[in-house]
Amino acid sequence: FPVTIPLATWTFHFKDLKVANGFVYNQSIALAVRQSIQDWIHQSVYIKWPNDIIVKDKKIAGILIENYIQGDEIKSSLCGIGVNIFQTHFSFPHATSLVLAGSDIASTDSFLQTLHKNLLEKLEELKLNPFVIREQYLLHLFRSKDLIANVPNRYLRCKAYLLYQLIGRHHLHRSEEH
Repeated sequence: FPVTIPLATWTFHFKDLKVANGFVYNQSIALAVRQSIQDWIHQSVYIKWPNDIIVKDKKIAGILIENYIQGDEIKSSLCGIGVNIFQTHFSFPHATSLVLAGSDIASTDSFLQTLHKNLLEKLEELKLNPFVIREQYLLHLFRSKDLIANVPNRYLRCKAYLLYQLIGRHHLHRSEEH
């Protein structure tokens, strides 16, 4: 089989990305990776804060982002993404791959093309409407669906998300240990 865990790094350069929007930028990258995996399988794919992508309670991908900041702006960003594509055996039990999740993917190049397309689309969406990125992120956040799903409007969902970020994350993390 081809490379089992492809790691690709993208460099993005920005003209007007404020540091205050850095977290929304990270959310857009996570959404692009999540969508790219979703494009190849028929199972639900979630984002586990801050940098993992999860399928059936197992890690399928990881993201590392390093931003270069000047003043109050992010000038550029290195974004490293690793995805388990063909691997069928893992040294730890909470991992999976596209193949184990039922994908019929034939090459790493196919996945990387999908990922590149989704990254560019999400970054364009970030420019147009960062609030939509935040809302999409909430909808795909691992184990937050029960917390946020029944919140009636966008404003309250945003507040529920902030509450999750402040206190819920710790509670959910502790519940995973049991």
